[in-house]
Amino acid sequence: MKKIFFLSLILIAALSFFYFKDAILLVKEENYAIVNETNRKIPATFYSKNVVVDVGGKAESVYEILIFFDEEQELNPIVIIPKYKLIGLVEGGRRGFIKFGSNVLQLSDDSNKFNMLNDTAFFDDPPIKQMRFDHDYIVFNTFKGLKKYGATIILRKQ
Repeated sequence: MKKIFFLSLILIAALSFFYFKDAILLVKEENYAIVNETNRKIPATFYSKNVVVDVGGKAESVYEILIFFDEEQELNPIVIIPKYKLIGLVEGGRRGFIKFGSNVLQLSDDSNKFNMLNDTAFFDDPPIKQMRFDHDYIVFNTFKGLKKYGATIILRKQ
């Protein structure tokens, strides 16, 4: 009986290792607030991470902000890369993440991929038509389920 328990425990540990080997615990981002054009707060949680990417043949650590909107929204997390002025939807959506309490675990590197929301090559009618990046804020138009919060989303540093 002890051998079966011990072997089961080893099997569970091995499967967990392979399932979570590329997992990343996201850092809760407290430096931003999200509001609409009338300064009404939008229910969302921010997380951040640094991703090593190939930029011009060199490996570079790029800071990304991930926005998870409230659970009633059926919207994939939005990724914002301030340095390169990019806004996109995470490929694979929420299923690439596990939320427990106020923490979020990214399950694999696949969730580092995203579709730019202003890309006419990917969208016939891109969801984001207007966006502006400044030192203290990022502004873009709303789309789909986010329209219920207003016409514009503003992320500003606190």
